[in-house]
Parts: sequence; C-alpha cells; structure tokens
Amino acid sequence: MSKRFTYWNSISSRKYYLDLFPGAFQCIAVRLESSTYTGSLFEIRRDSDNAFDGFLPDFQGLFSLFSRNSSGEYLSAWVGSNNGFIYKGKDQTGNGNDFVQATLGNQPKIINAGVLLVDNNGLAAPTYDGANSRFDVSTSFNGHAVLNNDYVLTTSDTHVILFKGDSGNYSFASQSGSSSTQIARRYGAIDVYVDGTIVSPRNRGAIYTAVNGVSKVVTEEKANTTELGWSNLNITFGYYRWGGFSFNGICQFVASFASDQSASRTARTTYLNTYYPPS
Repeated sequence: MSKRFTYWNSISSRKYYLDLFPGAFQCIAVRLESSTYTGSLFEIRRDSDNAFDGFLPDFQGLFSLFSRNSSGEYLSAWVGSNNGFIYKGKDQTGNGNDFVQATLGNQPKIINAGVLLVDNNGLAAPTYDGANSRFDVSTSFNGHAVLNNDYVLTTSDTHVILFKGDSGNYSFASQSGSSSTQIARRYGAIDVYVDGTIVSPRNRGAIYTAVNGVSKVVTEEKANTTELGWSNLNITFGYYRWGGFSFNGICQFVASFASDQSASRTARTTYLNTYYPPS
C-alpha cells in the first residue's frame, strides 16, 4: 500500500497549511491546502491534441488520476495513454496568483503515457526537466519589504534556481562547490533554512549540499524584494536566464508570504514534513 494512504485516509482529520498559517498571497500544491478552496489544483495539457482542462482534488484531497474535471470525468479517462503537462498551477489562496506556462515545450511534466509521475510516497511529482521547464509568476512578488517562501522540493542537480526577477536578480540559488555568497543580487538579508536548520555558511555551495539528493523542506526568509529590484517585473519560477540553466527535479509545494513568518517556522516545517514526507 502506498504511504500516502497513511496520511490522507481520514477526511475528518485532514489539516490544511493555509488554515494553520494564514496570510500567504500564493500557494501552489499537489494537495488541497485550504478548507475553503473549491477550485482545481492544476490545469493539465494533454499532448495528443493539446487540449487543456482543470482537475480538482480527489477524494483524499490530492492531485491524482482520480481527480475530476468540472464535467466529472476522471483525469485517468481524460488523459488516456497520453502525456500530461502542467499549463497552470492554481493558487489556492484565492488571490489568483497562478503559476502559468503557455509555451508548450516549457511546461513541467506530470503524466507519462497515462501514468501519474509520483514520488516514493505516491504523491504527484511535477517534474522540471533541467532544460526548459519553468513558470511565469504574477507580479504579486514585487516590491515587498519582506518575502518569505516555503518549498518542498527534490533535486540532485548541481543548480537550483527557483524564483527569479529580471536581469541578474534572483532570490534563491544553489550551485555545487560554489563559495559565492551572492545568493541574490541586492539580496538584503536572506536566511535559508532546510528542514528547520539554517544554512551556514550562507553561500550557494552550502545550500546545494543541504538540498541535494532527497526531498527537503526549504524555507527562505526575509528576502527584501525592494532591494532585489523587483518592481513591476515578470518573475520566473525554475529558470535563470543569464545562467542558462533550469531547475531539474520535483517541486510539490510553494507558498509565499509578504511578512516575516519566522515565529511559525518550526510548525510549518513539521507540517510539511508530515504531509509531504521525505522520499
């Protein structure tokens, strides 16, 4: 039996990140994270005819082949034996800050030949190919005095680039063996925590070592987007244009706050490790 049934088999006992930690302006996840959100988790493109449709959480509150569209059709029937790619990651806060990728070749993959891509616990695994996969993100990230992001990700790549502003401005980067402290240009005081432990020294190589190889909860705090130069810019998730590289791995959860969330860091880390257990 998949481990996921251990965590989600009781609807009455289910907990939600956005209920426990209110105030996020964006949350994209493979699991329902709000007791009041009623929309789809993802909009999927079927590669046989490039049709798109949105799919709701399944009976366990997860994105799965048992997810249904608005017509009640299961994702398994809709996609058939084709591949499925993510057109939109839907923002569960209700703010409309979706992840969007209209360019077909840049969409992360979620279904291969009719089979859902999953991690070792059976959770859906949006997969970034390390070459083209990325999302455009709304400008809601711009201009905040504080930006606090939570991620659940898996990678064994030599680089991790998540949110990136224009030109050379980017908010989170790791690079194997790099001693550069330029995690972000004009970055202010970014603190990066992995599974609740602050990364030290604060450099790209140390971050890479912390996130390499296994599922990790990554919390990035106090990133000043005003100092980053993020003002009315288009933000990208998963791609660093100047470096010419993309995120290679799985990202199952992203939440962002425009306020300091350090007081709840331990509780958030515990929650994410419980509901997105390490593979």
